[in-house]
Amino acid sequence: MAKIKQAPEQNDGALVEKKLPKWAIGKDEATVAKIQAKKDARKGSKRDAIDTLVAFVKAYGPADAQKAASRLFSVAYNGERGPRESTGRVTSAALLLSLFPGGVGTSISEMDVFTKLQLGRAEMRTHSKRAIKQASDPSQRIWVQLDFATKSYTLVAIGADAPDGWIGYRPSDETSIA
Repeated sequence: MAKIKQAPEQNDGALVEKKLPKWAIGKDEATVAKIQAKKDARKGSKRDAIDTLVAFVKAYGPADAQKAASRLFSVAYNGERGPRESTGRVTSAALLLSLFPGGVGTSISEMDVFTKLQLGRAEMRTHSKRAIKQASDPSQRIWVQLDFATKSYTLVAIGADAPDGWIGYRPSDETSIA
């Protein structure tokens, strides 16, 4: 940080060194004072808004008021952006069902899966396993199988029991599901 000396009349006749932030280096004192005044005003208005919100929350105190205050507090410090909203996550079951709009018996080529979702065999194997293992209800399990000869994925069945001839993942215990 650069140091400047204040005039003696500003500090009871004593000569004092004042540190300047990096943004102020190379700027004249009038410009620095103007920018600093704007920054201080902005900080003051934010602090006033926050003090008002804190007083409101202390006075009324319900969870909704606290949530609203925290949201506004975030906006006051982060600008217009505010807190990030959760977009939710896409489950493996929803992802697989989106690939097979025709339902059970529908097939999609491996290349189509890759071009649409950038998922290779390993990722599809993981999603297929999750759609079986993490189903909220055993009747909602989705059974997807890769046919190596045609290089296509087929939605074999939807339900609690594995389809006939199933060679993929099988849940080991009913208690481990969900």
